[in-house]
Amino acid sequence: MPPASASDSPLTVFLRQLPSPAFQDAMREQLRVEAAAANTFLSYRDAQGRHIHEYPATGEKYEMLPTTPRTRWLLVE
Repeated sequence: MPPASASDSPLTVFLRQLPSPAFQDAMREQLRVEAAAANTFLSYRDAQGRHIHEYPATGEKYEMLPTTPRTRWLLVE
């Protein structure tokens, strides 16, 4: 990654860092910290394509079922 110059915008710097695995891991961890502090959840698709709601404050992860949106299954790891 080329070094940032004084004329680079914050967006340019962000976009340059985005593909980095270390940057992505740091962003995921920051989102978990903020979600735990706000007592809310993160919503994403996992590697199997399941729709997941993760509650970082409690460590619980639920698979959300697309056919019945109000039904969810607790995932045990």
